[in-house]
Parts: sequence; structure tokens; C-alpha cells
Amino acid sequence: MRRKPKMKPVSLKIKGLNSFVEQQTIEFSKLTEKGLFGIFGPTASGKSTILDGITIALYGKVSRDTKEFVNTETNVVEISFDFEIGLGKGRTSYRAERCIKRLKTGNFKTAYARLIEINKEKPEENKVIAEGPKDLEENIISIVGLKVEDFTRSVVLPQGKFNEFLKLTGKQRRDMLERIFALEKYGSKLYEKIKKVRNENLNTKTLLEGEMKGYENVDEESHNQIKEMLVILKEEEKGIKLQKSTLDKEYEVYKNIFELQKEKSQYVKKEDLLKLQEEDIENKKVKFTKGNLALNVKPYIENVSETKKSLTINGEKLQKLIKDYELISQKLESTKISYEEAFQSKNDKLPSLIEKEVSLKQASNIEEKITYLANEKDVLLKKHKELTHTIADKDSKTSIILINKGKLEEELQSCETKLNKIEILPEYREKLYKTYNSELEVNSAAENVLELKDKGEILKKTLSSTELFHNKAKLNLKDKENKLVLLEEKSVELANDFPGDNNLLLEKQEVYNTLKVTLEKAVENYKINDELKGKYEIINTENEKVRLNIENVEKSIETMKDKGEKLEGEIKEIEIGNMAVVLASNLQEGDLCPVCGAEHHPKVAELKVDTNLKALKSLKEGVVINLENLSKHYQNELIKLAGFSRDEQHINSQLSEVTKKLKDINIKELEEEKKRSEVSLLHFKERIEIYNKQKTNLEVVLTKSREEKSKVAMDEAKIGEGLRKESEALLVLQNDISIASERLELLSQSHKLLNEDLLREEDSFKQEQNGNEESMSIKEKILQIKRIDNEVIKLTSKIRKNRTEIVTLEKERVDIDKTLRELTNLKTEIETSGKEKRAEIERLTLQIVELCGFAPTIEHTPKIEVEKVRAQIKEITLKESSLKAVFERENIEKQNVLTQKTSEENKKEMLSKMLIEGQEKLNISLNENSFEDTKTVLLHSVSREVLVIFEKEIKQYEELKRNLIDNLKRLEILLQGKEVDVTLFEELKEKREVIETVLEEKTKAIGAQFRALVDMERKMEEIKTLLIKKKSVERKLGLLRELDTLIQGNKFVEYVAMKQLKYISMEASKRLKEITRGRYALELDANGAFVMRDDFNGGIRRETNTLSGGETFLTSLCLALALSSQIQLKGSAPLEFFFLDEGFGTLDTDLLDVVMNSLEKLHSSTLSVGIISHVEELRNRVPIKLIVTPAEQGQGGSKVKLEYT
Repeated sequence: MRRKPKMKPVSLKIKGLNSFVEQQTIEFSKLTEKGLFGIFGPTASGKSTILDGITIALYGKVSRDTKEFVNTETNVVEISFDFEIGLGKGRTSYRAERCIKRLKTGNFKTAYARLIEINKEKPEENKVIAEGPKDLEENIISIVGLKVEDFTRSVVLPQGKFNEFLKLTGKQRRDMLERIFALEKYGSKLYEKIKKVRNENLNTKTLLEGEMKGYENVDEESHNQIKEMLVILKEEEKGIKLQKSTLDKEYEVYKNIFELQKEKSQYVKKEDLLKLQEEDIENKKVKFTKGNLALNVKPYIENVSETKKSLTINGEKLQKLIKDYELISQKLESTKISYEEAFQSKNDKLPSLIEKEVSLKQASNIEEKITYLANEKDVLLKKHKELTHTIADKDSKTSIILINKGKLEEELQSCETKLNKIEILPEYREKLYKTYNSELEVNSAAENVLELKDKGEILKKTLSSTELFHNKAKLNLKDKENKLVLLEEKSVELANDFPGDNNLLLEKQEVYNTLKVTLEKAVENYKINDELKGKYEIINTENEKVRLNIENVEKSIETMKDKGEKLEGEIKEIEIGNMAVVLASNLQEGDLCPVCGAEHHPKVAELKVDTNLKALKSLKEGVVINLENLSKHYQNELIKLAGFSRDEQHINSQLSEVTKKLKDINIKELEEEKKRSEVSLLHFKERIEIYNKQKTNLEVVLTKSREEKSKVAMDEAKIGEGLRKESEALLVLQNDISIASERLELLSQSHKLLNEDLLREEDSFKQEQNGNEESMSIKEKILQIKRIDNEVIKLTSKIRKNRTEIVTLEKERVDIDKTLRELTNLKTEIETSGKEKRAEIERLTLQIVELCGFAPTIEHTPKIEVEKVRAQIKEITLKESSLKAVFERENIEKQNVLTQKTSEENKKEMLSKMLIEGQEKLNISLNENSFEDTKTVLLHSVSREVLVIFEKEIKQYEELKRNLIDNLKRLEILLQGKEVDVTLFEELKEKREVIETVLEEKTKAIGAQFRALVDMERKMEEIKTLLIKKKSVERKLGLLRELDTLIQGNKFVEYVAMKQLKYISMEASKRLKEITRGRYALELDANGAFVMRDDFNGGIRRETNTLSGGETFLTSLCLALALSSQIQLKGSAPLEFFFLDEGFGTLDTDLLDVVMNSLEKLHSSTLSVGIISHVEELRNRVPIKLIVTPAEQGQGGSKVKLEYT
């Protein structure tokens, strides 16, 4: 068989997962190189987080049920897991990477997830084969062949659970089997699924039955009744439509006349209204004419009036401008004189003032420089004082440091002397502790001997009590067995009276159903036979009628043909006679006769007036028409005859088929046979029901009796087993008491020797210490050593502290010396700079005196003098410029007034001319528009808006009048003197509305009936569908009942679990034999309980609860490994590693030796075993270990470190 490729871990990088803040790398390639390795650390240090990192990298899930796996300091998890798949050198390397972020909402998001195929020789050719969480998980499942649940159960073996599982029984054992083998899907979950599906189908059946109740009146008879009613309603509708059509035509004729008549009366009323408005319209026409003329004259009147107003305003304005011009001329002359004086003053004083300003400005700049130098000098003086004070302060600090340093050195010397005096020798300390431990062991052994003796007494009392209970249990068991025998005899008797199984019931049911169906079909066929015979008689009668009609029509056609031929002969004879007269009318003697060819015409044909020719032709036409009608009727009758013949043949064929079906069938016999079958079926069902009821009751009692018997037998076996164990325990206990006594004696002797050796050591120690110590117990001596140790720790701490302080003080003194040197140099520099600045200030003061002509004081400085000179210059310049501006402004103002005055004079002349011309034009317009004067014009004057309204009203009136006359003429022509009585028209209208209502109701009734027909047909289809669905649901329910019976009481789970358990026990037995060198093997007994076989003691079998601690651990370990192998059979790449995460904390030193020896035998080159534990004793038992250090505040979380033993 081809070996499967295996999965081997290479390395794992974790960052931000649980307690791991900073990135930590676990090199599995180094950790697994010796086969056996360990992961150690305190509780909650992050050991199990390493396993979580593997499952998150591969599957994106944590094996433990938690969502809070992202560290709160980082809010980001980054994991990278490298692993190999394959055998030997032909391995493929992969890397699974994931990054998960915590969002602000508290939810998680995968930032990236990918699977990379690694090329070790050419890393640049690494290939991404999966991108995204789903794609990565699918590829991992494809490569490894395991889902996350199976992978977790294979990697981490819960050895402790199997330890517990070895000793469980009953329901607890079954529940654990279900959990270990993941059989929930075959047990309660499968039962729940079946129950859920059954309930759903029952609900569906109930709903279907409920729906079918709504189809109680749905059948073929109701369907035909609706059809017949629809035909009747349609015929009635046809008659009503015919009546309505007649009324509609009559109504349309009367309606037109009535509407024209109505329209004419409205126009007559309008004509009367127009006559009332006629006088008002005439007045408006006069006003409109006069108003239009007045509007022609009005502009001229307004023009003359406006010109007069303008002349008045112009005169007033001209007088004012003349006065203003005179005043401005006087003011301008005065301003001119003032300006000329100011201009002369400016030219005289300004040059000397500017020269003075320049000198003072230079002096002011020098003064600012002196001020700046004086400020700098003050700053230097201030710094000098501060430096002097600082230097004195530093000198005092140096003195204090030297004093403190001397005190600390003295204190340090004192502590070192004291520490040397109280030192304890290691040899004495070791002997003291050995003696103390020996004393504790002696006391413990003495207590153990007393305790064992007390237990022996209690066990003897318990043994006698258990013997009594065991005897009672035996009697009770015998009673239960007798009752069970009686019930089983009754069960056999009941089985002998078995009426028949379900197959027989089905056969009887089938016979009854067949008879029922045959009878129903026979009755239906008889019914069809009678219907067909009735139809045949009707068709036969109709056929005979049609045949007689055909014979009569044939005779009528013959008669009509004879009559037509006779009429044709008479018509031809008359037409030939008339033709001869026409020919003879032009025939002369000697001409050849066109008929006989003779030249002589002794007897010329004469015209006979025959009045029957037209009547004969009319009769002939009537005969032809009748003949055509008879032919058509004949054809129709022949078609009917052919149709009846076809129907007759069809009915005959149906009758022959029905007769064939009814052959050899006697309905009465069938009915009697059906009744007999029904009675037999009911009787059989009753018998089966009685049998089933009796059987069920008996089975319940039997089950209960068996359970009671089993329970009693189990109790008896338990008590018997307990009795045996208690007897064995008593022997073991007595043996333990003798061993414990011997051990106590040995320990006492050992303690005595140790005590003597300690006393000798103490004697020599006392001589060195001058023999000042008093005699003390060992415990007091240990306490004294602990006190001395505490004092040593305090002195050591004090010495360390003093030395640190001395170093600090020395460093501080050196710094102060350095600072003092720097400060002294700075002080010298400041003194030199101050002297230089004082000399410069004195030189600059002499320059100011030369420039200003005076020595500056606080109140009399060059800056103040500059401001005064500038004020004088500004005053002179400002006076000159302001007077100049006033002079120019007044000059411009004079020119403006002169211009305005000239303009107004010109305007006055122009307005005078306009007034004369306007007056002349007004007089001409008055004459043209027939007005005497302006007053008459203003009297008839109306606004243009009013005239527009008048014009509109006049036009509207004339338009209405014209339209009215035209419409009245039109209506007279249309009516042509006709008139309709209003009462008769209203009656006709009412009749029409009534018939419309009746027709509408009839149409609605037809619609309702049609909808009912459609609804009936739909319901008939729906009920067919519902019946099909109901049958399907009933079939499903039958299957579900059978499934429910199969899985009740977890029978199926127990079956699957036992199959799995047998395989696992075989695998575990193989491993156990390998570990124990062929001594132990694991088997299952008849009840599926584990039994240990000891092949070194003749194959003797022992129950698992008699195993020692080491044997139990080894057995449960082998079971865990077997389960891992079984799970991995699903996978395409079995794992080369697993972790043991339980069971070590409860093992003592001896058992740890046994377990570690077994694990060393277990690992190989293709299987690495990892131990996850916080037990310190295991650290030195494994060759390679990963130490996990818990997270500390501010240190970047948990840390990992690889160590070799």
C-alpha cells in the first residue's frame, strides 16, 4: 500500500495574539529535531496560544471557543506558519499568512490571508497559490485533508479525558464516546433532525388537509351547472342587446332634434339680453368718438402748459445765479491776497529749518546708540552679580558633598564588618536542613502508621456490613429472575397466538382495494352504457327525420325543375314569335326570307300583344331562387345526415368497448365479495390491534422487569465486587501497616545519626563564637538562620545603596568643579566688556554737543528739538497748501456759476420761442377736431385705458350680435320645422337607461359566472395537485417513522461508537505492547468495557479500575494516540507531531519516570511528541524545551526562548 505524505511544522511567527505583543518566532525544525520536546511556562503565560497561532494561520479559527484573541495594545494579529508536506527529501514547503485587525466597532476584519508555495533554492520564485480567507481555508483542507475540528483533535491529545474514560460506565461513558468520536450527528442531532423533518411534514399534511376542506363543492356536476348557466345568461344578454339597439337608434334621432331645440332656446335668451344692452352701447360709441378727438388735441394743451411752467422756473433760477456770481467774485479776491502772503513766508523760512532738522537728526541717532550701549552695560552688570552669587553657592555645595561622602564611607565600613561577623557556613546550613527534613519524615511516618491502623479498624467494620448487604442482594436477584421467567413464558404464549404480520394485512388491504376499484369501474361502465344507448336512440330518431326531409327536398327539387323547364319553353315560344314579327316588318316582296328563304311572302307574321311574358319571367326567377334555396337546404341536410352517421359509428364503437368491459361481470356478486373482503379486513385489523396492544403492554412489563433484574444483578455484582475489593484492601492495608512500621524504625535511626553529626558541628561553631549561644531546637535554629539571612539581605542592600550614593556624590563634585571654572572665565569676560562700553559712551556724548550746540538733558534732547523743527516746517507748508487749495476751489466755483448763468439765459430765449409755436399749433388742432376751446376738450377727455375698454365692449357686443343671428339661422335650417315633445324624449331616455342597467347587470352576471367557471376549473386542477402532494407527504412520514424506530434510544450511536471503539482499542493495544515490551494488551469485554491483559502473568485479565497510576496513564496515552491516528485517516497528509496537554500535574516522581521512559520509546524519526505543562520537574526530563515567559508591563508581552538540557 502506498504511504501517505506527512505534514511537518517548520516555524511559527506570532505577533499581537493574546499575550504576545511583539513578534515571537518558534523554530519547530529545531524544537522537533530530537523527537521529544516540551513547552513550559507558568499558568496563563501563553503556552496554548502557540497552538491557537497554528489553527488561526491555517483555518482562521481559534480551537478554544473565544473571540477575544487580539491583544488590546496592538489591535492587530499577524501570524506566519511554515510547514512541509511529503516523504523523505521529496517535500513541498508552504507558508500560511494571516493578518486580522480589530475595528473601532469591536468587530474583526481579515486584512490579508494567503498561502505561499516556498521555493527554498530560489526564494524570488515563491508562488501565491491562495488569496483570501475562504480560498486559503479551502486549499489547506485540500492539501492536509483535515477540517479545523479534526486537525485540533489530532494535534492536541486530551490524554486526561481518556484517563477518565477508562473508568466510566453507562450513560456517562456513552456521552463521552459521542463527544470523542464526534458522533453527535448520529445521535441526538440526527434524532432532532428527523423529528424536525417529521414535524414539518405533519404540519404540511395538516395544512394540505385544511386546504382540501376548502374544495368540498368542487366536482364535475358543479362545473357543468356553471357552464349551462353561462349559456342561458349569454342568450338573455343577446335579447337585451337587440332591444337596446332599437332604443339607441330611436334615441339618437330624437336626441339630435332635442339638442338643437335646446340650443335654439338658449340663443333666443341671449338675444333678449343683447337688446337690453343696446342703449348703453350707443352712449359708449359717442363717448369713444369724442374721447378719441380729445386725445388728439390734449398733447398740444399739455405742451403749452409745460412751456409756461419751465419759463417761470427759469426766471427764478437766473436771478439766484446772478447774486451768487457777485458774492463768489468778492470772496476769491480776498483768498488770493492771503495765499500770496503764505507763499512768500514759505520761501523765506523753510531752507534754514531743513538744515537745522538734519543736524538734530544726526544727534538723535547718536543718542539712541548711547542708550543701547548703556542698556548693554546694565545687562552685563546684572550678569556679573548673578555669576558672583552662583560661584559662592557652588563652593558651599562642594563642601557639603565632601562631608556627606565621608559619612557614607564610614557607614559602608561598618556594614561590611557586621556582615562578616554574622555569616553562616554552607556546610552547617545543609546539615541543619537535612536533620530538619529527617525529623519531619519521622513525624509523618509515625502519623501514617496511626492513620493506617485507624483505617484497618474502619475497614473491618465496613466489611461485615457489606457481607450483610450482599446476602440481601442475592435473595432479591433470585426473586426478580423468577418473575422474569414467568413473563417470558407469557410472551411465548402470545407469540404463538400471532394473527399475522403486516404483509398479510397489506395483502388483505390490496384485495379489498382491488375489489373496490373493480366495482366502481363496473358501476361507471353500466352508467356510461345507459347514457350511450340513450344518445344512440336520440341520434337514430334525428337521423330518420333528416332522411325524410332529404326525400321531400329531392321531390321538391324535381317538381321545381319541371316547372322551370315548362316556363322556359313558354318564354322561348313568345320570344321567337316576337322575333319573326321584327324580321317581317322590314321584309319586301322579292326579298329572301331569313327564316325559310322564300321570295314570296303570302302570310307575314303579325305582332301579338302578350302581357304574360313579364309574369312568366318573374315566375321563372322565383323558381330559380326557390331551386337554389332547396339545393342549399338539401346540402345542409346531407351534412347533418353525415354528422349523425359519424356520431352513430362513434357511439357504436364506445358501446362495443363498454360491453366488452362488462362481459362476465356481475355487480351484485362483486358487491357481496367487496363486503366480505371489507368485513375480513376489519376483523383482521381488530385482531392485530388487540395483539399489538397486548404485545406492547407485555414488552413494557418485560423491559421493566429486565431493567429491574439488570439493576439488581448490577447492584449484587457491585456489592460482591466491593466485598472482594474490601477484603483485598484489608490484606493490603495490613501489609502497608507492617511496611510503614519498618520504615518508621529506619527513619528514626537515620534521624538520630544526623542529629549527632549536627551537634558536633555546632560544638565547633560555638568554640569559634566564644560559646555564647544557648541550647535551641532544630526548628528554632532554622528560624534563627532565616532571621540572619534577612539581616544579610538588608545589609547587602544597604552596602549596595551606599556605594551607589558615593559614586553619585563624586560625580556631582566633579561636575560642580567644571561648572566653577567655566563661571570664573565668564565673569572675567564680562568685566572687560563693561569697561570698553563705558569709554564709547563718553566719546559719543561729545559728538552730540558739537552737532546741537547744547549738552543734552532728560527734558532737552536732540529728539525733542527735531520734533519742534518738523512741526514748524509742517505748519508753514500746510498753511500754504491749504490756501492754495481754497483759492483753486473758489476759482473753479466762480467759473461753474458763470457757466450756469449763461446756460439759463440761453434757455429762457429758447422757451419763449417754443411757447409762441405751441400756442399756434394748439389753435390749429382745436379747429381740426371741432372744438371751440380747451375747456370743451378737457370736458370730453377720457384716459386711453378707458377708451380701450369702450372699444373692446363695443366690439364684443357687435360680435355677439352677429354670432347670435348666424346661429339662429343655422338652427332654423337644421330643424326644418321639426319639434320634439320633452316628456316623450325623457321617457325614451329613461327606458334606455333602464335597459342599459339591465344589460350591465347581465354582463356582470356573465362575468361572475365566467369567473366562477375559471375558478372551478382552477380549483379542480389545484385539488389534483393537493392530492399528489398529500400522497408524497404520507410516503415521507412513513419513511421517517421507520427511521425514528431505528435510532430510538441512541441505538445507532452505540452501534457506530462500538465499531469505532473496537478499532481504537486494537490500535491502542498495539502501541501499549510496544511501550511495555509486549507485557500489556488492551481488549473489550462483551459489554464494551476496557480490560487489561497481562501476558507476562499467563494472559490474566484485569479491570481498568485495578490499574496503578502509571499503568492508567500509559493506557490512556495509547488510546489518545489511536484516536489521533483514526481521525487522520480522513486526511491526505497525516501529522508528524502532536501535543500532550493534560495529565502531568497529578503524577508523582515515580510515575513521571515511567511516563517519560514510555514517551522516549514512543517518538521516532517520523513522529515528534510535545509536552505542554507548567510542572517544573519535567523541564530536565526533555532534551529540547521552549520556555514561555509571561507578559510584564511595558516589556512587549510574552517571550519565548529555546533551551537544551
